Amino acid sequence: EWGDDSMIPHIDIKATGENIKALMKSTGVTPTEIKEWCNFTTVQPIYHWIHGRHLPSVDSLVILACMFGCKVDDIIVIKVG
Repeated sequence: EWGDDSMIPHIDIKATGENIKALMKSTGVTPTEIKEWCNFTTVQPIYHWIHGRHLPSVDSLVILACMFGCKVDDIIVIKVG
């Protein structure tokens, strides 16, 4: 039942960050490359993502998916409960 909090899906920020880190490693994409593609002035947001402090914006997720050659759904980790 949807009224039960244990059934509500949410994004696991820490697991998503770990997934971004793994995808960066497997594709050879660097924080500097992501910074440039996302038009950031520093790499700090990328480190915030991979350490599970923040989630990328939807725009950044689309850019990451393009860089990694995958779908946005392959980047985010959904948990239920």
